[in-house]
Amino acid sequence: MHIHHVVPGVILTVVGGFGSVASGEDGLGSAFAAVLFGMGAGLVLDEFALILHLDDVYWTEAGRKSVEVVVLTAALVGLLLAGFAPFGVNDLSREELQNRAGVAASVGVNFLFALIALSKGKGGWRCSG
Repeated sequence: MHIHHVVPGVILTVVGGFGSVASGEDGLGSAFAAVLFGMGAGLVLDEFALILHLDDVYWTEAGRKSVEVVVLTAALVGLLLAGFAPFGVNDLSREELQNRAGVAASVGVNFLFALIALSKGKGGWRCSG
C-alpha cells in the first residue's frame, strides 16, 4: 500500500476545520487550527490531479492541473491577504445585496460551465513540446 500525502492532508484539513469552528474566532487555539488547516490544504492541493483522475499522474501532462490549482489558490490567498474582499457584506443596502447575489450566481454558473469544458478536455490550451 502506498499512501500519498493527500491522506494526511485530508486529515489535517478536517482536524483544522473542526478545530477552528470549535475554538471560536480569537485565541491560540484558532490560530493553531488555521495552521493545521493550511498545511492540510497544501498537501491536498498538491495532489489535486491524483484526486481528479484517481490515478498517479503527477509527472504527466494531466499532472499539470495540480500545479495550476496551487498557483490559482496562492493567487486568491494573496488577494485576500492584501485586503481584497470581492464579496464582503458590510453595510450593504437591499439592492446591493441583490446585485451581489446575481454576481455570485453568475460566477457559479460560469464556473460550472468551465468545469464541464475542462472535463471534456476543451480547456483552450495545449502544451506543444
